[in-house]
Amino acid sequence: MIWLALLLGIGGVSGLGAAARMAAAEARQALRIARRAVGVLAIVLALLSAIAMIPAGHAGVAVVFGRVRGRPLAEGLNLVNPFATVERISVRTETYTMSSVHHEGPVQGDDSIQALSADGLLMPLDITVAYRLAPIDVPWIYRNIGPEYVDKVIRPASRTAVREAIAGFTAQEAYATRREELARRMDELLQARLRSILSAHEDSQGRTGFLIEQVMIRNVQLPARMKEAIEEKLARDEADDRRSSRPR
Repeated sequence: MIWLALLLGIGGVSGLGAAARMAAAEARQALRIARRAVGVLAIVLALLSAIAMIPAGHAGVAVVFGRVRGRPLAEGLNLVNPFATVERISVRTETYTMSSVHHEGPVQGDDSIQALSADGLLMPLDITVAYRLAPIDVPWIYRNIGPEYVDKVIRPASRTAVREAIAGFTAQEAYATRREELARRMDELLQARLRSILSAHEDSQGRTGFLIEQVMIRNVQLPARMKEAIEEKLARDEADDRRSSRPR
């Protein structure tokens, strides 16, 4: 918009000035009015170029001639360099799903995570990660990682953390008895993995970057016979507990 304002200002002054010299005396007053109108329009466009509106749930990144401004733009109206390009990036809670169900996540087809349990069983897991960007770090993320941060960071870090976590649990624990503990372990490892990725940049300075809100285990796929065996064992253990708790 600022370029349009400059063109209008220059073109209005030069073009209309030349026309004024060539026009008859009776038309010069009208041309002066038109020239003033063009000047006012150029000023209005220049002022509008210096104002950026950031919608709710977003942070703004001002980029001036390829250079990213260090501070994020807050929600609402912000004064910016008229030559700046403003990128609006969501800081709301987002989810990333890796599932064997078609059309359920961003990757079509079977996108479940193949992980090896502590007892040597290869288990496909359906996982959803709830995360959001730290607003203060949005310009840094935009400059060092780019707008494709989900594919570059969130996805690979999540898949690695899930595989690392499942290696410390047996199939029965992952499927039933320690499922919540496994999800917490995945959360811890994912946050550690993200911190490690960010710290690889010299100017990271301990930035948080991403806030992991929850790692959700949506499904643990086991062979039918193993599921039945685990469920039968759990049922027996529950029955034994009830009998042992009865008064004698």
